[in-house]
Amino acid sequence: MSALTKPEDAFSQRDPKSMNPAEFDRWYCSPYISSISRQIQEQLPGVNVRPIRQVAEGEGQILSRVQSLMWLVTFAALLAAALAVASTAGTTVLERTAEVALMKALGARRRLVGAFFLGEQWFMAIVGGLLGYAAGMGLAHVLGQRVFGISPSTRLILLPVILGLAAAVATAGSLLPLRKVMQLDPAPALRGE
Repeated sequence: MSALTKPEDAFSQRDPKSMNPAEFDRWYCSPYISSISRQIQEQLPGVNVRPIRQVAEGEGQILSRVQSLMWLVTFAALLAAALAVASTAGTTVLERTAEVALMKALGARRRLVGAFFLGEQWFMAIVGGLLGYAAGMGLAHVLGQRVFGISPSTRLILLPVILGLAAAVATAGSLLPLRKVMQLDPAPALRGE
């Protein structure tokens, strides 16, 4: 018999008899080797269930390394996204210097001009986050079916997290260009200097 399991951790190695009811439920419903073994033992009382610990521990180590690698890739992707946003925002500021100068010359305050540009960046971040969420869920379903034979559940709780993260990356990437926009002197910019 085989099963997809959760890597062993300190919680999984506790004695179930020492757990309170909430902890026991969490342990029992988690796919730990020990909890799966117990459930099989309960369903087949005459059978002696013994997990192969070396295989389980090896799988756990591999999963931990893959998880660490995924966090590293995620961090690198966020950094690359922030740099791309900074580049795009910087280009936008350069291309629209005359617009910004005109807005300021007509009386727009620095905060309003900054909010205008930041709003544009947030809009693009939200659209990008929505497209990324849809593409990511689609890819997860395809890979889940082909690699593991199961399709992961769609987690809508991730959508606000992704959109918030996209807005945060857009804000971080836009800080330097926004500063440049807010400090722009309209007179020289309107003269083309």
